[in-house]
Amino acid sequence: FNNELTDEAKQLIGDITPQRIDPTPAAPAAVASPERISPAPQQQQAVGSAWNAGGTWEERDMSSWAKDALKRHLEAATAEKKDALDMNNPEALMNALQGLTGGAAGSDLTGMLSLMQSVSVRMTNVKKVDGDASITVVRGTQRYLYDLVVEAEFEAVVTEKKPESVLANPNDPAAGTDGAKTKKYKGKLELPDLSSINDEEAEIRTSFKSKGPAAEHNKSVTEAVNNFKAAVLGAVAAFEAEFQSK
Repeated sequence: FNNELTDEAKQLIGDITPQRIDPTPAAPAAVASPERISPAPQQQQAVGSAWNAGGTWEERDMSSWAKDALKRHLEAATAEKKDALDMNNPEALMNALQGLTGGAAGSDLTGMLSLMQSVSVRMTNVKKVDGDASITVVRGTQRYLYDLVVEAEFEAVVTEKKPESVLANPNDPAAGTDGAKTKKYKGKLELPDLSSINDEEAEIRTSFKSKGPAAEHNKSVTEAVNNFKAAVLGAVAAFEAEFQSK
């Protein structure tokens, strides 16, 4: 069989001679630009126990610890009221004397006696600390709760210097203490509602056994006891700070 193409057919078909086909070069791969890798955000420190990862609700009883800690702080509470017979501090003495002018004779005498008196107050016995304390975790927030009641005893010691000895030895801090009169008064202190949810200053009740301070000591002892109440509040604040460090 002979299928030779005519010239007319060759013109219609065109050149059919096999030709070499070179592969198309591939486009260069794109080089990725370096990207900054940010550190992973730090997770907030978990509050509460490991089992309570959600921080929904947890309560830890701290009653025993709180009672011991509060007692320890209260036992260290002390205060004083100094006498004004300090010849090395004449300004303080003059201010004290000026405070006596203009009053009735009786009040001036009481005030003069107060200048010669120093009073020291200390806690002698924390008889009872009752109540509850706990650390709770509510929705991831840690709370320190306590509701306590305190009964304690304190002692106020009044010392009366001899003014003639002070005047005779103005540069001696111990002048007037030899042969000075001392008197002790025993009292009771109560903290009836010591609570973490009470925004007001804690109530402190004080009273004296028997008849209380003598009239000539009342002014000095009252001032010293007020200072002692402030020291008790300081002890409560120290307890709260220690509790919140747990």
